[in-house]
Amino acid sequence: MKREIHNIFKENRPTPFKYPPILEVYDDFIPSLIMDKLENLIYQTPFFYQKNITHNLSSSSNKDITFSKRLFDDLDQYVSSSLFSFLEPLYFFLIQKNIVINTISQARVFLQPPSLNPEILDIHIDQFNPHMVFLYYINDSEGDTYFYNHEGEVIKQVSPKKGRFMWFDGSYYHCGSKPESNTRAILNINLTIK
Repeated sequence: MKREIHNIFKENRPTPFKYPPILEVYDDFIPSLIMDKLENLIYQTPFFYQKNITHNLSSSSNKDITFSKRLFDDLDQYVSSSLFSFLEPLYFFLIQKNIVINTISQARVFLQPPSLNPEILDIHIDQFNPHMVFLYYINDSEGDTYFYNHEGEVIKQVSPKKGRFMWFDGSYYHCGSKPESNTRAILNINLTIK
């Protein structure tokens, strides 16, 4: 299915880190002890209502009501010690792959409640500067993530699974979708690497 990509993303798409751009999916990479710890942590963490997790460019501004917790962004320059555990999957991956972080520009956790009207959300890129994305599924749920080429055609579809994560170039157009029967919990980290 072909979809329209908003002009702001076409005009401001970041340059990929490498050619071809990285788009990798990992399962069973993170130890189950860390996976369970993070799933339990989402039930102990206060979240804030957020009207739209993308850039609110769709005609229906209430399209993807969700709850979020900002762990870090380039304005804060710190991570609360009580939330540091959310970064463990990223650090575990980077150490195993011998990847060195240059900067983390933002780290967020999103909770998307079940919807009576499940649908695919707005296509977007997280930031307009070159970056990598670590997208980690905290729990089993519905709400696939879709990746698109320049023409708006799906090139990859990934289903949420506890412990699954994607490591991809931030220049990929992508979007999530609403879960139907349970809450979708994801960790989204934007960073640059050396």
